[in-house]
Amino acid sequence: MGVDGFKLSLFFIFFIITASLNVFAQVPTNVYLNDSATYKGGPNNVSLIFNASGTRVNFLNLSQNLVHSFEGQAQADGSHSNYKYIVEYNSSNSSGYVLKLRINDEAQASFNDKIEKFDCNANTFSPICDNNCGGFDFLNPTNFTVKFFFDLGIFNITLSGGSTTNTIAGGQLCSNASIGNIIFAPYSSGGDRFTIDNNVVIADNRVPSFIGNFSNISFPEDTNFSLNLSGNFSDLDAQNLTFGYSDLENISVIINQSSGIANLIPPLNFNGIRYAKFFANDSQNITYSNNVTINVTPVNDAPNISNVMLNNTDFLNRTNGSLVIGWTFSDIDGDTQNGSETWWYINGTEKIEFRNFTIINPTNTTKNQNWTVSVKVFDGTNWSEFVNGSNLIILNSLQFFNPSLGVVQAERNELFVYDVNYTDLDSDNMNFYDNSSFFNITNEGIINFTPQNIGNISVDITIENDSNISGTLIIEILDTKAPKVTSIITSNSGSTTITVTLSAATDENATCAFAISDLNFTSMTNMSSTSSTSHSNSISYSSDTSGRYYARCLDNYGNTMNFSNSTAFNADVQETSSSSSSSSSSGGGGGGGGGSGYVCSLNWKCDEWSSCENEEQTRKCVSVGVPVFTLNQKCPQDTIPEQSRSCAVPEVKKETCSDGTKNQDEEDIDCGGVCEPCKKPIIKNNATQNQNLITGAVVGTNLGFSWNNLWIVLAIILALFAVFLYGKYSHKRLFRKEKLSEEEMKKLNETLSSRMFKK
Repeated sequence: MGVDGFKLSLFFIFFIITASLNVFAQVPTNVYLNDSATYKGGPNNVSLIFNASGTRVNFLNLSQNLVHSFEGQAQADGSHSNYKYIVEYNSSNSSGYVLKLRINDEAQASFNDKIEKFDCNANTFSPICDNNCGGFDFLNPTNFTVKFFFDLGIFNITLSGGSTTNTIAGGQLCSNASIGNIIFAPYSSGGDRFTIDNNVVIADNRVPSFIGNFSNISFPEDTNFSLNLSGNFSDLDAQNLTFGYSDLENISVIINQSSGIANLIPPLNFNGIRYAKFFANDSQNITYSNNVTINVTPVNDAPNISNVMLNNTDFLNRTNGSLVIGWTFSDIDGDTQNGSETWWYINGTEKIEFRNFTIINPTNTTKNQNWTVSVKVFDGTNWSEFVNGSNLIILNSLQFFNPSLGVVQAERNELFVYDVNYTDLDSDNMNFYDNSSFFNITNEGIINFTPQNIGNISVDITIENDSNISGTLIIEILDTKAPKVTSIITSNSGSTTITVTLSAATDENATCAFAISDLNFTSMTNMSSTSSTSHSNSISYSSDTSGRYYARCLDNYGNTMNFSNSTAFNADVQETSSSSSSSSSSGGGGGGGGGSGYVCSLNWKCDEWSSCENEEQTRKCVSVGVPVFTLNQKCPQDTIPEQSRSCAVPEVKKETCSDGTKNQDEEDIDCGGVCEPCKKPIIKNNATQNQNLITGAVVGTNLGFSWNNLWIVLAIILALFAVFLYGKYSHKRLFRKEKLSEEEMKKLNETLSSRMFKK
C-alpha cells in the first residue's frame, strides 16, 4: 500500500470516528461566508472572499477546519456532450491551490456523473467518485459540503439531494496553507454552463491575538492612569472584542469597551505595587496579556484632624473653669504633628488675641458666653483644613447630692435622722421636697422620724433652685437588736404549797424562756404565757426553795438576747400541824384479777445521750421486742421517746484567788500558794481570851469569814438548845435513873427535827 493509500485508510477511520462523535463535539464556529447570490450561465472565475460580521477576512487558516457548503447544477445547452465546472480553493499566498475539483456531468454516459480531483503538480485529475457518486445526477440541483481536516491534511465531500445523502472520502489536500478565496469557473469557457448559489463557509473560531506585551505601569498615588488595551489585541476573524482584567487588588478598573481604554483608579491615599493581567474576549475565546506590574508611587498627603473637642475643667461649665481644646491627629503617611493653629470664637466672633491658645483661663470667660474653636494641623509638609470643634456655653452650676442618694439603714422603733447633703458651686440657696407620707424633710434637708415596721421606704427627694435635681433615697428599716426586758419580778402565793410566778415585760413582742441557771435561750424553758410584751410562768413548790430565775427572749425577727435578766425567788413553805404533817395515804397491795388493760410486747431501747455539740444532744431509739406485759394505759411503743434536746456546754470557770473555792495550790480558800498568804488566828492571854462556858475551850477571834466556823457556831447553839429542852421536860427526873418513855422520846425528836432544819 502506497502513502496515499495509507492516508486514505486513516481518513476513512477518522471519518467514521468523527461522524460518531459529531453529535457530542461542540466546537465554536464562525460564519465567514454567507452568500445567497445565484451565479448562473457559467460565469468565468467567480471569486468569493471571506467576511466575518461584515468585515473582510483576508484568509482562513486550515487549522480552523473549514466547511464549505453550496448548491450546484450543471446546465445543458444542446451543443456539448457533457457539462463540467471547476471549484477551486485558492491558496492565500497565490502559490497554487489547496484543493481543485471538477464537477462532471457525463450526459452521454448514463449513470456516470463523477467528481474529479486535480493533481497538485499537474493539470491532470482523477475521479474521487463516479457512477453518479451514489445516485446523483448533476443536472439536478445538488448540495455539496466540502469539509477540511487540518490535522490529517485531507478532506471529504457530502452530497445531498432529495432524500439521498452520501459522504465521499476526498483524499489528500495539496497543501496546508490558508485559503484566500473560492473560485467557481466553467471547465470549458466556450460551452460549459452551471448555476451556483447558497454559498456558506463556516470554520472554527480563532482566538484573539495578543500582539505585544504591555509595559509596566507607574504613576503617583491619588491619580488615575489610562491604558489602551485595543492596541495590544486583535482578532483574526474580525470579531468585536471585549476587554477585562484579573488578579488586581485595591485598584478599580473602568474599561470603555468601545475604545478599549482602561482607566485605573486607586483608592485615596493608596500606594504600593500590584499586579494585573488584561484579556480580550471574542465571545468564544479569551486571550490573556502578560503580567503587568502597576506601581502606585507614594506622595505626601495632608494630615487629618478629627474629634475636635472643647471642654471646661469645671464639669458644670461654670465660669470658674478653664476652657481646654483637644483633637485627634492622624496622617496616612505616618507623619507626626509638626504644628497647629487654633482660632477662638465668642458668640461667633473671633477673638484674635486668643489665636493659637490651647487653654483659656477662667478670667476670660463669662456666664452665658457661647464659645467655639477651629483647628488645623501641620505634618511638616502640608496643612490640613480647618475643623470646627464643639461649641460650649458657660452655664450656672447645677447643684448635686453629695454624697449621692442611695440605700441607708434604720433600726425599727429607734429615732432615724438623716441629713441630705448637697454641693452647689454657686452657693445658691436651696429648697427641699419629698414625697414621703412618713415624714416631711426640713428646709435644711433633715429627715427625722421613728420607723415602726421593717421593710424599705423609697423616697423621692428634690433640691430646687433655678434647675431642679431629684434623687431616690431608699431607707432600709431593719430589726437587728434583741428585745429588751424592761422589768422582771417574782410573786408568791399559797402557804403550804407556794406558787412562785415569774413575770417579765419586753419592749417588743417576743417569746421568753427561763431557767434557774444562766443558760443560752435554746437551753431554757419557754414561759407558759409569752409571745407578746408580757410574759409569765408559775411553778408550785411544796418545800422551801429559793434561788434565782434567769430569763432571755427572742423577738419575731429572729433576734435573741445574748445575756440574761434575773431575779431572786424564795418559796417559804409554812409549817403544818403534826396531825396533818403525818397524814398520808398508803398504797394498795398487789392488784386483783380482772379489769381491762393493754397487752404490750414492744418497748423502746435508747442509746446514751451524745456529748453536747452546737448546743444539742442526740440519741437513737429503736423499738425492740420484750416479754408480754399489761398496762392500764397505752403501751410504751405508742409514745416516741425524745431523741434530741437542747444543752449547754458547761462554762469552765477560771480558777482565781477570789472564786470562794480552795483550788490551784491554795493552802486554804483563796489564800496561800499562788494567792496571798493565809492570816493565822491571833491567840491572846487569859485576860483577853473568851472561854466557852460549856467545854471550857478557848474560842479564838475569827479574823475572817469561814463556813467551817459558821457550822461550829450552829452546832454549839443547837447543843445548848437541846440541853435547855431536856432540862425543861425532865427536871423531875434529873436525879433519877429513869429512862423517858417511848412517846416522850418520839415527841422530843420531832420537835428537834422541825427546829433544826427549818431555814
